[in-house]
This record gives sequence, C-alpha cells and structure tokens, in this order.
Amino acid sequence: MTRVVPLVFVVALAVSWLPAQEPKPGPAPSRLTKQQLAQGWISLFDGETLFGWQPVGGSKWNVFKGILAPEGDKAATIATTMPFDNYVLAVEYQTRNDDVELLLNAEVEGDKLSAAAGPKLQPTGAGVGTVTATVRHGKVGQVYTMITDPLGIGGSASATASKAVDNAAGPQPGLIGIRGTGVVIRAVRLHPLDAKPLFNGRNLDGWKVFPGKKGEFAVGEGGTLTVKNGPGDLATEKEFSDFVLQLECRTNGKHLNSGIFFRALPGEYQKGYEAQIHNGWQDKAKTVEVDAFDPMTREPKGKEKIDTLAMDFGTGAIYRRIPARKQAAVDDEWFHMTVIAQGRRIATWVNGVQVVDWVDPRPEKDNPREGCRLGKGVISIQAHDPTTDLLFKNLRVADLAKKDAK
Repeated sequence: MTRVVPLVFVVALAVSWLPAQEPKPGPAPSRLTKQQLAQGWISLFDGETLFGWQPVGGSKWNVFKGILAPEGDKAATIATTMPFDNYVLAVEYQTRNDDVELLLNAEVEGDKLSAAAGPKLQPTGAGVGTVTATVRHGKVGQVYTMITDPLGIGGSASATASKAVDNAAGPQPGLIGIRGTGVVIRAVRLHPLDAKPLFNGRNLDGWKVFPGKKGEFAVGEGGTLTVKNGPGDLATEKEFSDFVLQLECRTNGKHLNSGIFFRALPGEYQKGYEAQIHNGWQDKAKTVEVDAFDPMTREPKGKEKIDTLAMDFGTGAIYRRIPARKQAAVDDEWFHMTVIAQGRRIATWVNGVQVVDWVDPRPEKDNPREGCRLGKGVISIQAHDPTTDLLFKNLRVADLAKKDAK
C-alpha cells in the first residue's frame, strides 16, 4: 500500500527561505493539554519562535506553522538556553535520516555542543516519533521511542527501549540539544521530577506570616490557600537557591496584583526576586525602564527601555527586571506557573508557555533588590493591597542545589 508523506515533512524541507514568526499579542494558547498542565509539564518550544533556544556553531533554524527545522542540508545544532536536571523529556519529531541526535546533559563549548550522552532519533519514515528520556542527577536513564502513523494507514506502531546510560562525569545540570539535518521538531515537553509539596492544604505549617501587616492568609474551600487584603507576606520556613517551583493560581477580580518572591531574605519584608502575578494586558505598548548592566564587568549602564503590552510587567515577569513577553493567563480562571532558577539564569512559564528567559547581569549582593543573589532564600506569596483576592493550590518545589560530596 502506498503511503502518503505528511505535509508537515514536505513543508519542513522548504523552511530555509521563510523567516521565523514573531509572537502575536493577546493570550497565547498553550501547546499542552489540561491533563499535561495538571501533571506539571511545560513546553520548551512555543511553536512560533526560537525563544528559549540557541543555535550552536553558526547553524540556522527556522519556525513555520508550529514546527522547528534546520536550514539547508548540513548538520545543524540547537540547544536550550536553560540548563535542566531531574526531568522527563518528550520530543515529537519526524525524520528519514539515521544521524539525528538528541543531546542530553550538554553544554556549549566554543562553537560546539558537547553531551555526556545522547540517543539517536529513530527514522520515522512517513510517521511521527515521540522519544521520551529521563535524566536524574546528570545521568540519562531509560530512553523510549514510539513511532506512529498519523494517517492511520495500516495502524503501524513500534516501540523500543534503550539501556540506562551512566553520565556521572557530565555537567549537572545540563542543556538539552538536537543535532542533525532533515528533521522536523513538532513539540518539546519537559516534566520536572522530585517536587515536594510546599502547602499541605490543611493549615499553614511550614509557613510564616510577616507580622504587623493587613494581608490575610488562610486555608479555603477544597484545601486552597486564600490570600486576601494587603499588604502582607507569607513566607516558607525552608530556604532554596536553585529550584523548580510550580503552582496553580486564580485571581478573583480584574487586574489584581500579587507575586511570588524567591531567594528572599528570611525575616525581612519582600526582599527577593519577584515572579509577578498581574494578568492585565494592553492594546498599545508601553515603555518601561529597567536597570542596565554590562554583562561582562557587571558595571551599571543606566536604564534600558523596553516596550511591552503587559500591565505592570505581566504574569510571569521578573518584576522591575524583565516583562513577560506574552499574556498566557486571564483573570477569574485557574492558571499554572513554573519558576526555574539556576544560578544567574531565571525562566518562567505560565500555562506551559515560557514568558521569561533572563540572566541577572548585576553584581552580586545579599539583597536581590540591589543585585544578584545566588544563595538560599525563602519563597513567599505577596498580598499586594486591599483589593487582593487570590487562590493558590498545588504549590510544590524541587530543590536543585548541588549537594556536597561525602
């Protein structure tokens, strides 16, 4: 029986002359299902841009109609800008070549991307492949591949599993990369592992309310955390430096303001980085000013002006540092937020859509409001003002700080 090559594969071969699509204003649709969002998956490829990715070695990659593909017929390499560890990765792809690699636990060295190990992607023919890999503590475990026929011709499917690979000598954490030619990337999803609950849904054990403020924090219906009135602050007793934080939030009103502080000074009022919560979005761009620094010397360079449609930097922004590039949540509806901090690099996702990829360029200071803080600090929830009315649930964190060798 003759198989028909899917149009997406044909289009990919011609994308070398097409420019990457620019992000569109307005709410961004998630590329994840409700079930995937509830499980904690985030999307590393937004289907529109190369945001969160870096081509390596002068190679060129393009995005067209939701697919990512290299230009031309020479092998090309691309990698995430954020390093990851302790995760499950799922990549949907198409290729007829047998030399396409998925590079895990990698790092950029000059104009090359090195990796402790990386499985080759199985050729899919006219089908679609999904490769799933688990990485823990710098070691790549089982890699599983499923190839299906999207047209349903013959109902063909195959699956294989590789043996676990010990990559203890590799960097920890590391980048995720793809190397090869004649490949189409349809989706890249990541599920952080080893997250532990921050809120038990019964009481405020493990948290401290900052004294003398008007904010109200309590356990609400269904085991949610209610945050009302303000100002106020509710901080964890535990401290974290590098971590993955995931939560669900609902703003019960229009353009309400709150935020999640992290690496904040314990016992002091909101002296930390702030992942903003403000779902307001404008039709006309507004210019905001942020402090600018030389990335090499860390010397201040005055102010940088950024045009943004976000109100008050937008949900997922690092407040006063970098606005959210997309609106991915709306008021009066539950949304998911992920914050990952790895050294100077901080990234956020809202409803699985990455909205910030930022490297703190400031000189190191103990107070994150004044400079880059790499050490541990508390995570806290802000009650902003008297209009504050928010719900939180499923707050959980995975500690990524390296443990001292025994």
